[in-house]
Amino acid sequence: MEQRSESGTSKSSGLMEGNQTPRFWRKLFKWFCNDSLYEELQGDLEEAYKNDTNTRGAKKARAIYRKEVLRMIRPSVTKKTKLPHIISQAFIFHYFKVSFRNLKKHFAYSTLNVLGFAAALAVCLFCINAIYSNHQLDQKFTDKERIYRVSLKINDQFGPKLSAKSQIPLANKLETTLPEIESLGLIQMQGEPMSAYLLKGQRVTFKVDKVNEDFFKVFDYEMILGNVNDLFTNPSNIIITKSMMDKYFTPETVIGKKLGKYIVSGVIEDPSKVSHLHFEILNSQFKDHTASSYYTSWNSYYFQQLYIKLQPNTSPALVSEKLHSMAAEVNEELKGNKQNATYDFVLEPLTSLAQSDASFNNAVLLNSNAQKGAKVLIIVLLAIAAFNYTNLAMAGALSRTKEVGVRKVMGSKRTQLIIQFLIETTLLTLFGFVFGLLIFWLLAPSFASFSDFTFQTTLSFGQVAIFFGFALGVALISGLIPGLFFSRISVLGLFKTNVSKRKLSLQTLKKGLIIFQVSLSLLVFTLGFILLRQAHLIISQETPYTGENMVALELPYELNNMKTIEASDSLNTVFRNELSRLSGVELVAGLGSMPFSPTGLHAIKKHHLSGSDAISSFKLAYADSSFLNVLEPSIEWFAKKNQHLNTPYFLVNDAFDRAISDTIKTIREGAYSLGTDEYYPVLGKISNLNLGDPATENSPSAILIDNSSGYSTLAIKITETSFGKTLSEMEELFVQHFPNQTFYPIFVDDLMESRLGQFKNIVKTFIFIFSAIIAITLMGQIGMAMYSAQTKEKEIGIRKVLGASFKQITGLLLKGTYVQLLIAGLIACPLAYYIFNELKPDFTVPLQVQFYHLLAAFISFALLIIALITSQTWKASNANPSEILRNE
Repeated sequence: MEQRSESGTSKSSGLMEGNQTPRFWRKLFKWFCNDSLYEELQGDLEEAYKNDTNTRGAKKARAIYRKEVLRMIRPSVTKKTKLPHIISQAFIFHYFKVSFRNLKKHFAYSTLNVLGFAAALAVCLFCINAIYSNHQLDQKFTDKERIYRVSLKINDQFGPKLSAKSQIPLANKLETTLPEIESLGLIQMQGEPMSAYLLKGQRVTFKVDKVNEDFFKVFDYEMILGNVNDLFTNPSNIIITKSMMDKYFTPETVIGKKLGKYIVSGVIEDPSKVSHLHFEILNSQFKDHTASSYYTSWNSYYFQQLYIKLQPNTSPALVSEKLHSMAAEVNEELKGNKQNATYDFVLEPLTSLAQSDASFNNAVLLNSNAQKGAKVLIIVLLAIAAFNYTNLAMAGALSRTKEVGVRKVMGSKRTQLIIQFLIETTLLTLFGFVFGLLIFWLLAPSFASFSDFTFQTTLSFGQVAIFFGFALGVALISGLIPGLFFSRISVLGLFKTNVSKRKLSLQTLKKGLIIFQVSLSLLVFTLGFILLRQAHLIISQETPYTGENMVALELPYELNNMKTIEASDSLNTVFRNELSRLSGVELVAGLGSMPFSPTGLHAIKKHHLSGSDAISSFKLAYADSSFLNVLEPSIEWFAKKNQHLNTPYFLVNDAFDRAISDTIKTIREGAYSLGTDEYYPVLGKISNLNLGDPATENSPSAILIDNSSGYSTLAIKITETSFGKTLSEMEELFVQHFPNQTFYPIFVDDLMESRLGQFKNIVKTFIFIFSAIIAITLMGQIGMAMYSAQTKEKEIGIRKVLGASFKQITGLLLKGTYVQLLIAGLIACPLAYYIFNELKPDFTVPLQVQFYHLLAAFISFALLIIALITSQTWKASNANPSEILRNE
């Protein structure tokens, strides 16, 4: 190998054999580097590259070389270049002037092109900002990299699942066995009833969550008013959120305000705006490992979320290993228990909790699956917008053949033609980009007000830069294609009457792009049509009862054990008896919880089987036999309803029948236990009973009719004619028996309506996005229709002179559209059918897509397109032929 001379002229030659620098970056450096400096600098870079390869490895050496090349891009190293004549100031001014003239000449479909592009960008900005907003949660907290949630991985007879909530005794176990923990914060949702208060003339309910002192060492939320330490000086003190203060109090008077048995001691920032947590009121009276067995059982994991901040320089992997060992000890302790479940403790980093798919993840968040859907939507929308824009740009360019010919005769060069088209498309995309930002800023506050998840109304520089780059990319493609095409055609070829093969190829490309765009639009339209039909089925599904003229009333109670919720005062029974005597009350029934609110997921054991085959899961609600009068029309009795009046029995749904019946015994023949030695029969079926999510969960559900237990919730049916009077009498009776409680009747029909509240908000968001997609598609089709009518206006004029009717002219313009729609239908409809059936969730009322659904979607889409084109034909056919043909 040659040695490098002092002058440096042989530096590079001796190192080119072996240890080659990356080819792309070497060529890039040679392209921009000043020729007088290149050999010297490249020699130094290659020598450093060889040393790095020998000492640090080839991969690291390439990375260092790439970095050093990029650092060379500075004025002292790069070549000195002059602006070429074709992009001088005078030419730039001329290009812009011609561009504005062309945009003004084709103002109508240029405007549609801009608006369609802007609408697509605006919707994509909403989607990407929703994802971005979600990723910004939990980023403000100090030492966030050291904060983790201890989540619970459960493996039982129902299968594996990850829960954000964990057992209450776990906190004490972690504190005593893990010195790596600096702070351990917890927030508990203890299963207490929501407290009702009278604020500003309204009866409102709030959930009071309980926290420990370390919670604020882990999460350093901003205190708006008061001191966080005051929360722990008095058991009655509470901290409320800023949004709650703004709605019901004033900053001057909120501190010290009484809220039932609580006293407001501070105001905290809204947690859902900055974190994955959501709470309204915080109190310090949390449960610990010394509480009753109802809370401290290792099989109770519904009450608490646990967070730890690790000591500096602590390895999360080491802590995870210790957690796994701790879980093994717990499983050994629980071996042989009736729940037959095993547990594992998992560390989830705080910075990724907003995207966690763990159940009970507290706030309404845009989880990973929702984000994947949003990303797919962004790609589809941008594809539609790009094809719309490119099609219109190419269509407009094809109508300017003679203009390009004249410019070539006058001496325009190939580069000048390309720049002219690029400037025009860039101007349009920039207009669309600005309008898209404007639409976002105008609608973002309204969108944030009705969306269930956190949504920021401002855009980051990075988000704007990404979409600005996309806009420039679309401008580059839509300007380069016609620019390159026209620049290669001879002057004579541009003035020929017959279409050349090259022009035919561009026409074919344009038609192919149009078919692709129409197919993609029809696919989205068909999927939207099917999903809206599915949403209609879910919203209009029948329930076992309507809840009309019925109210639910919660009575004071306390939690005693895992099986039932017992009434805590004998006054409840007295109150119920006196309530039944009111003239306007038709019936009073006892319930274990609010209507359609199950007590949780239960394990049910079959009497005729043993082992794991005997256990299944289902959702359960409790009621007494008085509630049968409400359910009666929906019950299919297997036996006489009075046959087991003195013993509990089940009323189940179809999903329960399918899941529990087996080859040995059906539900009519079997008996079932809730984990005790008592077995109950199934005496009837309520087909449309659903105690799960009314939109996506059609799980096995049952009501246990049991007259032996006391119930804390009453369902009261009132006669329609005396509804208001009876409510007043009920309130007087309630205040008489429970003077320290707030009378807060819940209207059951409103409660049933609210079950689908979140689903309806999702449908609203979907309709907004679906409408935007249709609007973008139609704008593109309107633009193409206007272009088609304009390019054929002379032909239309001649046909009118020769006596052609409107129907004949319309047929002329629609001929190609019919072919495009037919091809798009053959592609999009089967694809929509496949995508819906493969990717749809398990809806409670699944839609079976039939041929007529696809046909209806196709016909609706086709009629919209045909109507738009016909409207443009009507305008062209009503024009005066003499005006159109006067220059011919």
